[in-house]
Amino acid sequence: MTSTVLSTATTISGLFDSLVAVPRSLTTFYEGQDQEPTPTGMWASVSVAFDRSNQQDMGDPTGRRFRTTGVMSVVVLNKPGVGDADILTTIDQIIDAFRAKTIVTGSGASGTTTITFRSCYPVGPMIDTRKADAIVLGLRTQADNSWVCRTVQAPFYFDDYSASS
Repeated sequence: MTSTVLSTATTISGLFDSLVAVPRSLTTFYEGQDQEPTPTGMWASVSVAFDRSNQQDMGDPTGRRFRTTGVMSVVVLNKPGVGDADILTTIDQIIDAFRAKTIVTGSGASGTTTITFRSCYPVGPMIDTRKADAIVLGLRTQADNSWVCRTVQAPFYFDDYSASS
C-alpha cells in the first residue's frame, strides 16, 4: 500500500521543482537532505508538514473520505549585500505557482485524489542571519556562511479515501 502522505509530499516537491526550482535554476534542498556543499548563491529549503486528518463522509466504509491538512514552507536564502530583489522575485513565483491551485494526483476505485492549495503568502520579516539567532533558524552563521532569508508558506489539504471500517 502506498502512503498517501508520502505520495502527497513527493507530488508537492515535484511541483515545486517544475514550477519554481528548475525555471529559476534555484538550488533546492528538501527536508532531511544533507545541505552540503552549501550553495554560494540563492537557494531554497522546502519542507512539507502534515497536521490533522478528519473524516469528511459517513456511511459506507468502503468510501469514507478523510481530509488531511498541511503546509508547505519554503525558506529562500541569498548572500547578504546583494539586495532583496531576487528573493522577492522568487517568492512572487512561488505564490503564483501555489495560490488557489488544485492538483489531481490520480484516481482509483475510491475516488480521485487531489491536493488543494488555497493561499500562499510570505511570513514574517526578512531575516539576516548575521543579526539573528542562528539556533532558532537552524542555520550556521560563520562569516563565510551568512544568509538573508524570507519564508513563504502554502497551506493545503488533501482528501484520502479509505476502505477500512
